[in-house]
Amino acid sequence: MTAPLIRAFVGYVPTEDVIEGVVAPPVSSITADRYEQLVADNPDSILHLLGSAIDTGEGGADPSLFDMRGATRLADMIDKGILEKQPEALYVLRVTAGKTTHTGLVCEVNTCGVDDGRIRRHEHTRSETEELVVDHLNIVGAHTDPVAMTHRDHAGLDALIDEVVERDLPARDFTTDDGSRQQLWRISDVFTLDRARSLLAEIPAIYITDGHHRTAAAARLRARRSERNEGHTGHEAYNYLLTVLFAESELELHGYNRAVMDLGGMTPAEVMEKIDAVAEVEEIAVAWAQEAEPRSRGIVSMLLGEHWYRITWRPEDVPEDPRGALDAVLLQDLILGPVLGIEDARADHRLHYIPGPAGLAELEHHDAAIAFALHAASVDDVMAVADAGEVMPPKSTWFAPKVKTGLVARLINEL
Repeated sequence: MTAPLIRAFVGYVPTEDVIEGVVAPPVSSITADRYEQLVADNPDSILHLLGSAIDTGEGGADPSLFDMRGATRLADMIDKGILEKQPEALYVLRVTAGKTTHTGLVCEVNTCGVDDGRIRRHEHTRSETEELVVDHLNIVGAHTDPVAMTHRDHAGLDALIDEVVERDLPARDFTTDDGSRQQLWRISDVFTLDRARSLLAEIPAIYITDGHHRTAAAARLRARRSERNEGHTGHEAYNYLLTVLFAESELELHGYNRAVMDLGGMTPAEVMEKIDAVAEVEEIAVAWAQEAEPRSRGIVSMLLGEHWYRITWRPEDVPEDPRGALDAVLLQDLILGPVLGIEDARADHRLHYIPGPAGLAELEHHDAAIAFALHAASVDDVMAVADAGEVMPPKSTWFAPKVKTGLVARLINEL
């Protein structure tokens, strides 16, 4: 029987009395210095399993030494009941930050979908980073840092999730250090699980939002282990990846703004003349920076000197393909490259990326010679680019929510 793309799993959830200490920020957001502070302050933190994945340098020239300690720590957390084994289940996760609520489904996803196109990406990955994650997974033997993925809205699945939330009390309900409320409902009764399986089977494709390297690494792990396993069936734990799956309407998507630290030897007047030759430029009067935020795609706001300008692309310069029509691509192709000489948007030290949630005031305070504010792409834009087999430009998506590490763990290796 063909293994399903999305399925329930046997997970390990922190017990109610320690979960606030176990759960940590997403690994991708943690620097080595922040990691050291978090683990020093909390002996129960899930981060004790994840040091080499955060590039702490522990273990010297051999980061696997840290991973071996992480494997020992995982077994210890299970033995002591810090992580409590659950029945086969799916989980509803609801994250509430301020007035915003995001609800998703914690599940495991078959990494064969990477090969057959049912799991779609919008970013490139680095082979060396994938290998570090493969080594970590092989040695520690568990997924604790879930990948976030999305799918097109599905009314039936939304209704089932709403039913679970309204009917049942959450298995876990707590607030993290950043003030966000995390609620977790377990779906383990046979009737509701069967309904969920039928609905999940109707989803033809899912899209990675956060966790491209972890997904690619899990696919590598599956390929290697399946080659060594003469009895491989496709249902083994190593075939699957811990995931939180959000419907597209449950996501919030911000862009990244661009700050360029010098004008490449040109004067502001020379830069303005060149930009005016490739787009419509209009100065705008604002009382405070956020008023300059572009209100729709096809418009980019520019800060040059102390003045804000509105840049509008000329229709003949906007291609029909989904990637080429993105504001981040047009900005690079028409201005950052030909006008400012930034040919490599990934490596040029003059180009700084500012997450959209930081606001436009951050651009004014960044000491940039010139800065650009972009309207956020939509989730549908990202899906269209992924469907076309292409990738988004560097630093063009900032998805919310950011899923915490350690809410649920799943084992790859038997303890």
